[in-house]
Amino acid sequence: MRLQPESATHLASGRTLPWADWRAEQGAASCSAAAGIGRPERFFAMLRATSVVLSQTLRIPDHQAIPADALRALPPGPVLITPKDAVKCVRPHDPRLWVVRATPVFSKPGWLDDLDRALRAAASGRTAPPPPGHPPVPGNRRNQPA
Repeated sequence: MRLQPESATHLASGRTLPWADWRAEQGAASCSAAAGIGRPERFFAMLRATSVVLSQTLRIPDHQAIPADALRALPPGPVLITPKDAVKCVRPHDPRLWVVRATPVFSKPGWLDDLDRALRAAASGRTAPPPPGHPPVPGNRRNQPA
């Protein structure tokens, strides 16, 4: 699974744009990003994967607000943050702040169907066959060759 930007919301105005529209509007402008989440590098990598040029990144301890002085020290241009960080920002909001909402993208989109099948089989007291393309599970008589 990976995360993919879905939209960007300007924190001060509430204006929301689909990610592709935000990217088109910003062009090749350099941005900064700040994240106070468990794995900030994942957020930064997601942005870079969409060709966002990050001139500076700011890692904040998880569950902490973005320090105002650290925000002021970032270079001019948009500052991308997570929704989790946005709720901790105090008004008036820095006009450079944009909240990036992400959506998960699964490398194997059918994984949920496989899980559902296995859970239904377990609930009925039988063993589910392996998903297509997976080897049989040792000891599972149901999916062993006859």
